[in-house]
Amino acid sequence: MAAAPHKEDRSSAERKPADEWDALKDDVGHLAQEAKAQGWHFADIARAQARGYAEGRKDDVAHSVSGFARSLREATQTFDDRPNIQAITESAAAGLDQLADSIEEKTITEIVQDVEDAIRRHPLATATLSLSLGFFVARFLKSTAPAVDKTLTEGRARRPRRKTNSGSKIHA
Repeated sequence: MAAAPHKEDRSSAERKPADEWDALKDDVGHLAQEAKAQGWHFADIARAQARGYAEGRKDDVAHSVSGFARSLREATQTFDDRPNIQAITESAAAGLDQLADSIEEKTITEIVQDVEDAIRRHPLATATLSLSLGFFVARFLKSTAPAVDKTLTEGRARRPRRKTNSGSKIHA
């Protein structure tokens, strides 16, 4: 007659799968934490690269704005007989120079904060500017659409056709 298993043997056998399950959960938890840490690390690297790129582009924008102010001044030199026009364009050029200096002096974070503050202070002007910009972009896209359609149509007409095994023609 076989002896019945002891209670200790049964409980240790029952504990074994539970211990393995707990160990598996711990392993998965550690892997998740490691993946999360790696994700944050990659995000930090991407953020630093984006910030570096934006800082480089910021200087390019500042130089472009400054160049536009210089061009504006040069263009109005021919208006010697119209001091009102010169005064307005000189004021605009001075404002552009001030904007260029501000762009060069501030960090990207400061510029973004300034823009957000301006949007909060002037919501009506922001909405008007957004609608106007959207209107002009839509007009631009609409005006270039026929040229794009024409280019696509011409491209299809010029594509050589090849025959398939069944003899019908298909586009290459």
